[in-house]
Amino acid sequence: MEAQLTRTNEPPTQRQLKRIREYLESREEELSHISSSLSKEQLRDAVSQNAISNLEAALPAVREALATYRGCLGHIEAAQTDVSKLIRKISLDKLDMKEEEDTCGLYEKFIGLLSDYTTQCESKIDDQVDLSRKETRRVQDLLRDMEMELEGWKSSHSLVTTSLKHLISNRARVEGEMQAARQALHPVRCIPSQVWIQVFRLAIDSELGDYMECNSNVPLRSTPHVLSHVCKSWRRTILEEKKLWRFAVIHASPTWSQNKHQFFQDAISKSSQELSLVMNLSQTLSWHYRQVATNSGYGYNSYVSYTQQHENNSGTVVIASSPTAYDVTGKTYQLYLDMADDQAHIMQKISQVPFTAPHTLTVSSRNPLKYGQILAYLTVFSALKSLVIINKAPTILPAASFSSTFPNLTSLKLIIGVFPATLQLTGYLPSMLEELYLRDDNGTSLPPLPTAVDLPRLHTLGINYPAGDFLKQVKARALKTLIFYPYKNIPSAVPTMEGHAVDTYRQLDHLKFEEWPKPDTNDESYGGATKAFSTSAQHTPNLSSLTFDQCYIDGKALVHSIALSKEEGALEALDKLEEITLRLTEGITRDRSDELKHLVTKLKIFC
Repeated sequence: MEAQLTRTNEPPTQRQLKRIREYLESREEELSHISSSLSKEQLRDAVSQNAISNLEAALPAVREALATYRGCLGHIEAAQTDVSKLIRKISLDKLDMKEEEDTCGLYEKFIGLLSDYTTQCESKIDDQVDLSRKETRRVQDLLRDMEMELEGWKSSHSLVTTSLKHLISNRARVEGEMQAARQALHPVRCIPSQVWIQVFRLAIDSELGDYMECNSNVPLRSTPHVLSHVCKSWRRTILEEKKLWRFAVIHASPTWSQNKHQFFQDAISKSSQELSLVMNLSQTLSWHYRQVATNSGYGYNSYVSYTQQHENNSGTVVIASSPTAYDVTGKTYQLYLDMADDQAHIMQKISQVPFTAPHTLTVSSRNPLKYGQILAYLTVFSALKSLVIINKAPTILPAASFSSTFPNLTSLKLIIGVFPATLQLTGYLPSMLEELYLRDDNGTSLPPLPTAVDLPRLHTLGINYPAGDFLKQVKARALKTLIFYPYKNIPSAVPTMEGHAVDTYRQLDHLKFEEWPKPDTNDESYGGATKAFSTSAQHTPNLSSLTFDQCYIDGKALVHSIALSKEEGALEALDKLEEITLRLTEGITRDRSDELKHLVTKLKIFC
């Protein structure tokens, strides 16, 4: 049965699924028939091989027997000739005796006896000759029949072998076609493109953060470009979703051709989507841009890259031959500055960056940098709404006044190797802030604020636990989300309920613990995320949601803590806790998850 199946990379409809199942059933019958025929042919093949083997083993013995019979026949025929000659000679002697009358009677008697004996021998020899000739002809016939039978089996084996090859080929073809059809029934093929878009978006958005925070020398990958090469369906989905292409990077050749300049101008003028520009100030300044044709049935990829050329003899950095080629006026974009060293000319490079009005600026380095000089050059980005500084090496942060430097700043993230004890954080906290993330990557406490700071718009705060000295000086009436990063080498890791910290905890709606490792059994001062939650939850009566992101959790202790706080008459009850999210967590079993599910309205687990 030759059935036709149209292959496609699109998720199959219910009607297509029904047709595929019917197709598979019909091919199963065909495959069963082929397998049955194949079994029969394999049996015939075994029989023919056995017969050929037996005949080829017997033929040498038959040939040897025939040669023996022929040798015996030759000897018997030679004896027959000798006897015939002797009989003729005796007959002549008898004639001579009759002519000679004086012949002795005794000799005559001997000749008579000899004549009788030779006559008998001749008769027996004739019988043996006839018998030997018959046996020789029989063996000759047997050899001829065996040789003809061998040729017949070989011919039959050749046909069987051809039939087997054909059946095996057909079976492989049918199985391959069935496998292709079964792939259409795989659950992953039934996932709607909207779900894939969300998956791709998560992967793409996390790529830059991973690159910056890991401080890797590996060039950035173009995630959308890589994903678009998996299959036609993914490629079509990725090419048609513009938002997936708002960030990607390509490190290209050290010069720009004229058509690249022309393309960038043309692409910027046509697109309204947000751009993400990544500039490596040590090697390559580059970005990737994606534009989808709206008046045709296909999309196309377009790549542009901005590459830092080598310094000339005077030490001046040569960047662009035509400033208009980088005109992004009126466009929304993010800018990422990746600095790999502390060379003096980096500051000069920053001053020559052609993109000066990003809404978000990320500055990342793998080595210690003099941020005093860098911050002075960052004043050109006065329209910033979001600033991210990532440097996991020991960092010297100067005094600053972000209120005047960045008057529109609403989001600030500082991920630093170690915050200096002398750092004046007050100057980094303008009153317009809505999101603030201060992470000491070494897990030590932040330097205290000398005076109270009023952040009336702040709704999200990320900080190393327990941050008591910091929180008691921050007045944040709108704060709803508090993110705790892990601590290290803090003698008493318990929240300090003093000053504004009391109101901060009581008004919290969402508490999140991020990237807490498993507690070291040799370090009793570090209790882990579960203990930190237990001590914090005593002061958060209005908490409605709890998140553990990439944390190790003591499942038993967590269940016990929440269950105890929900008991009637508890000193600080978590009556409003309705949602718990576990994202890439360790240490909690399925049974503990089931217990948590009965303590809250919604439990979300991301593995």
